[in-house]
Amino acid sequence: MENFKKQIQKRQRIFIAGIMAAAALMIVFSRSAVKSSPAETYPFYLMGFSAGFSMALTVRYALLLGRYRKILNDETELKKLYNEENDERNRMISEKSGGMIVKYCAGVIVFAGLVSSFFSMIVMSTLMACAFFLLIVRKALMLYYSRKF
Repeated sequence: MENFKKQIQKRQRIFIAGIMAAAALMIVFSRSAVKSSPAETYPFYLMGFSAGFSMALTVRYALLLGRYRKILNDETELKKLYNEENDERNRMISEKSGGMIVKYCAGVIVFAGLVSSFFSMIVMSTLMACAFFLLIVRKALMLYYSRKF
């Protein structure tokens, strides 16, 4: 159980780094909107999307950070989370639906979409649609395999 506690603490550090990175992204997106001429400004709808995405990421990481802090203080909640994460059925369903690699790929594609939003609206939209499609397919496969097994 001590190894699992260390794993949870490592996740907390990752979430803190994610919150700081999302806050930095919000600053970058808000600073890019303030330029000297309107032709040089980052389009407001893209700035809104990027800032909103960064804010949603910050809120999600903050909620997960709070959840893990609560779990680390309660031994029964820690055992419950350990059992949920090490359930063979859930692991098999996750592996059959693409595992964590699909989530990582979608995250990389979303990040690439955010970066490309500075250059091309079409590229950003395409990358976001690809990431959305990946996550929809993964969720559909998880639902299918959870009913099958």
